[in-house]
Amino acid sequence: MKQYSTVLKLLLKNMFRRGADKKKSGYMLAAYIVIGLFYVLIAAMLVLMTYAMSTSFSNMGLTDEFITILLALGCLTVLLFGLITMLSVVYFSRDTEFFLALPIKPSVVYVAKVSVVYLTELAISALMLIPCLITAGVVAHLGAGYYVTMVFAVLTVPVIPLLLSSVIAIPLMYVVSFFKNKGALTSIVLILIFGLFFGGYYWLIMNAQDSIEKLATEGSFEAIAAGMGAAFRHVANGLYPLYALARFANGTAFGGMSVGVSMLCNLLIYLATLAALFGLTVLISNTVYKRGAAAQLESTRSAHKAAGEYASSGVVKSLMKKEWRELVRTPAFAFQSLAGSLLCPILLIFMNFSMKTGSTSGAGPITPEQTAFLNVMFSFMMLGFIGIFGVGMNIGASTCISREGQNFIFCKMLPVAPAVQLKAKSYVYLMISAVSIIAGLIATAFMYPDVTFLLPAVGFLALYDYGYVHFAIFFD
Repeated sequence: MKQYSTVLKLLLKNMFRRGADKKKSGYMLAAYIVIGLFYVLIAAMLVLMTYAMSTSFSNMGLTDEFITILLALGCLTVLLFGLITMLSVVYFSRDTEFFLALPIKPSVVYVAKVSVVYLTELAISALMLIPCLITAGVVAHLGAGYYVTMVFAVLTVPVIPLLLSSVIAIPLMYVVSFFKNKGALTSIVLILIFGLFFGGYYWLIMNAQDSIEKLATEGSFEAIAAGMGAAFRHVANGLYPLYALARFANGTAFGGMSVGVSMLCNLLIYLATLAALFGLTVLISNTVYKRGAAAQLESTRSAHKAAGEYASSGVVKSLMKKEWRELVRTPAFAFQSLAGSLLCPILLIFMNFSMKTGSTSGAGPITPEQTAFLNVMFSFMMLGFIGIFGVGMNIGASTCISREGQNFIFCKMLPVAPAVQLKAKSYVYLMISAVSIIAGLIATAFMYPDVTFLLPAVGFLALYDYGYVHFAIFFD
């Protein structure tokens, strides 16, 4: 325990260390104020959405199921962002060699690093869950025991997805350790996982939409309410540890047992889930973490061999290679810059199916004029989605200069004009966005093969890509 606390304190001090630059501290304070104002707006939106949905769920007698869904959304946020943080903090951290050389068990280092990730993800999930859970409790007129339980829930619910992400990351890290370009491979795997998740998510949404539309056309309001209630109970049962915690907070009896016995069983189910996941994570870390982390360090010397490779293919191409390699070596940043190439077509395909289905269901026959109008509207909506998710998600250009950090002095010392360096950076991010644009237009062409729209769209998006990337570089 003493070793764990020592490592944890060291990690936290290293994470939150502050420099002596007062000017930079002032900038950080201003940034925190702006972020705080944005959070107030987001929290207000969450409260309004939760109020509207909680009222409907309460009227249908689905308060426990609604609380389960809110807790699941918090878990989902931690699972998506926690996997990236887990890989960058636990496995691909620069202090791995330092900690492996210390006379400390690998499991202690691993648990301490997971604790750091937990604290960072707890802040994100708590900021989202607190306004939603409070609003749901007020609307459903729940007692004081609910709010006490929700404090416990906010503190412990992020542990479930965090431990799951750690279990996923351990074999991923071990497999990646056998490849030379570990950062690039990790970035690709993360993007694929994220793409599979979004594909599954939209597939479930489309199935749910089809079921509701079928009930709306064939059944009464009572049948629709009963069908929706059964569907949400089925979802809650699939998230049973969270469902058990929601039932415990609301004091719901089940299985013919009394309220007290039911609450005790629900609490034990939730705690047993946490204990099982924690035990599995520690067990795997004892056997895999040290071996995988050591494999990450085997090729550190060979990583510095080809220092002169860039000069063999021209100045601009060499600088482009340098920019690309620096991009893919950081999994978290590569994910943010490259994910649009995969997510954009996935989103467009499901959005196309959804809008086509929604436009033709329950409204009777539509005229040719209405069909033409809907096609034009959908086409321009697809154009907007490509601009936002295909080009806008590529954030590399907006940080291509400030991201250099302390290495910026070397950029100034290179015998290459600044304009040439900026040209190489812009080419990299123009090509990344171009891949997203092409993938998005191909996905759109399957649904709307209209050449009179697609050809002008190519020109417009190319100009938008060019302007967006160069403005981002100029702004940075």
